[in-house]
Amino acid sequence: MGCLKHLATGERSLLLPEHLIGRSTRAALCLKGSYISVQHALIRWVGDHWELKDLGSRNGTRVNDEPLEVGKGARLEVGMRVSFGNAEQTWVLVDEAAPGAMVVPLDDPDHAILIDHEMVPLPSPDVPAATILRCPDGSWNIEQHDEVATLVDGQVVDVQGRKFRFACPQALTHTSTIEWPRAGATQLSLLSLKFRVSADEEHVQVSLRTNSEEIDLGARSHNYLLLHLARRRLEESRQGLPDAACGWMYRETLLNELRLDREQLNLDVFRIRKHLSLAGVLDAPGIIERRADTGQLRLGVQRLSIERV
Repeated sequence: MGCLKHLATGERSLLLPEHLIGRSTRAALCLKGSYISVQHALIRWVGDHWELKDLGSRNGTRVNDEPLEVGKGARLEVGMRVSFGNAEQTWVLVDEAAPGAMVVPLDDPDHAILIDHEMVPLPSPDVPAATILRCPDGSWNIEQHDEVATLVDGQVVDVQGRKFRFACPQALTHTSTIEWPRAGATQLSLLSLKFRVSADEEHVQVSLRTNSEEIDLGARSHNYLLLHLARRRLEESRQGLPDAACGWMYRETLLNELRLDREQLNLDVFRIRKHLSLAGVLDAPGIIERRADTGQLRLGVQRLSIERV
């Protein structure tokens, strides 16, 4: 996706679809210095390229050392140098790809967070108090405090006292793909999960299975959470409950039974999703499903098997 790099310091700024530059605290690229206007310039995506406009700044904007006429759009291409008000603020366009979804910390707008593998934990991967997820239909949700809410472009969310702005182009021009290490299914609906559990249950190995192959995901500490949810779903399926009703557990029940705290549960859920995403599952966030406003969650795979080893 589009990215500017400061010529002297190497600092990078991922480009939002509408990327305001200036001294304003609302600017996507907030620059200091009296020679910078409050709203100095704007870089925006115009369908197939990035365009730069000077917004009537006092000290002007230059492209490859040439002054830019106020209000006149200039097409940007990789390698072009852009200076805002002074040569000290010279940046280079190092990536001209279309904008992607990201979140921008309002207290640190110069360090936007690209949403990788269709999800991003907030405020950090180590403390995933909330998770932004891309849905199969292309919309976006945020999971926080056992609630699931829809996100729209420009929406600001509060996570543990920090505010983040969600930024997503209204129409993405490309679709991300993930290459499987071997041929096989790429969606949860085409997979089954196989658990191999030691007698003392200290060792839980998980593998993804398709009609033609088995992909070993290894033994991880978070696998026990998957196993616990798998057992609940299998048990209720054997009882004859409809699939839509099988496997749901209240968070507090899950915490008590697994002796986890909420923070560890959130961390395990994020790691499970990330693990499957890295393994090539395109809709990996769906491995753990949540019911909005109920505090319930379940394993998002129907075909399951558990064996002792």
